[in-house]
Amino acid sequence: MNVTQHVLPEDLEMAIKLHHCSIHCLKRAFSELEFNSDYKEAQRWVNDFQKCYRELEELSEKKLQHDKWERQLIKISEDMKMKGIEIQIIRRNK
Repeated sequence: MNVTQHVLPEDLEMAIKLHHCSIHCLKRAFSELEFNSDYKEAQRWVNDFQKCYRELEELSEKKLQHDKWERQLIKISEDMKMKGIEIQIIRRNK
């Protein structure tokens, strides 16, 4: 997943941290299995990976919803303009 394309700009820093955390967790899970044969510890790391993954998915879904609403607003604006109604979309910066 290219993190920068799948999250909103304000979520990018968190998404990068979650991405790196995911990689770390998977490496640790693999190491626990390969070097220690510790399945319980490996499972703990896999569980942590899954938490990071779910949070990344939530951030990605948030962007999809944002993009969907933005497209709908643009379409409404264009439809109104075609009907002769002048409107402007005002973006609010947070």
